[in-house]
Amino acid sequence: MAGYCPLGVSASAYLIDILDETERADFERHIRFCRSCRREVDDLTPVVQLLQAMKADIATKKRARPARSP
Repeated sequence: MAGYCPLGVSASAYLIDILDETERADFERHIRFCRSCRREVDDLTPVVQLLQAMKADIATKKRARPARSP
C-alpha cells in the first residue's frame, strides 16, 4: 500500500489524548515529516471533534434531566 505508515494507528490515540508525554512528543515530531500520518490526523480530526461534541451534549442532557422517582 503506497503511503502507508505503521505509526498511523497512533493518530486516533493522539487525537483523543491518551498517549503519554513521550509518545505524544514522538508522534508530533513524526507527523511533521510523514504525509500518511498527517493525512490520518487530518481525516480523523472532524470525527473526533464530532464524537466529543456528542459526548458533551449527552452529558448536558443527562444533567438537565429531572431525577426519577421510585
